[in-house]
Amino acid sequence: MELYFFRSKLLNTVLYDGSAKPVYRTETPHRAFKARVTTIFRSPANQAAQRSPRMWGSTGTRSPNMSRVHGEESVAQIEWHEYRQSVFVLRGESRRLKQYMPKESLLRSRRAFIASNGQSYVWSTGAFSTKWKLKRNDGSGVVVARSHDRSYGFVKQAHDAYLELTAEAVPLMDEIVMTFLWVERRRRDQEKANSTAG
Repeated sequence: MELYFFRSKLLNTVLYDGSAKPVYRTETPHRAFKARVTTIFRSPANQAAQRSPRMWGSTGTRSPNMSRVHGEESVAQIEWHEYRQSVFVLRGESRRLKQYMPKESLLRSRRAFIASNGQSYVWSTGAFSTKWKLKRNDGSGVVVARSHDRSYGFVKQAHDAYLELTAEAVPLMDEIVMTFLWVERRRRDQEKANSTAG
C-alpha cells in the first residue's frame, strides 16, 4: 500500500492512497509562545475517493482536497518542543520521546519504537540520503515501510512523496505515520540548520 503526501509541509497535509482516497490528515495550528501540536486524523473507512477538479496536482498525480472529512477520527498527536523532549500521544497514552522512540545510534539517524503488535521497529536513513526505511529491529533486516521522494516526472512518472507499506505495516499505520512525521521533520530541521550554518 502507498500513502501519498499531498503537500511537502508534512504537518499540514493529507495522506491519500493510490485511488486518491484520503486516509489521514495532519493539522498543526500556529501557537505563539506555546509548543505546537500536530494532530493526525484518520478518515472514515468508507470515505469515497475525491472526484473534484483538484484531483490532479502540479505533478500530474491525483490529489485530494484539504478540507476536513465528516467522521474523521483523531488517532495521534505530537507535541513539539525545541528544548525539551517531544511528546507522543497514541490511543490516549502519552509518552516522551526517550521513552517511546529512543535513539539507536549516536553516529546514524536511527530511532526505534515498539509497536502495538509487540515488535520493535527502527527508522533509519543513510548519511546522505533523504529516504527512510522502517525495519524490524531484530537483526533480520526485514523492511516493512520505506519513504519515497517526490518525482517531477523528468526521469520516471511524476508522483507526490509517499510511504510504501508492506502487509505487515498496514495494521500499524497510525504508529508508522506518527513516527515517520517525527523523524522526517527532525531530518528536515537538521538539514536546514546545516545549510544556514555553512
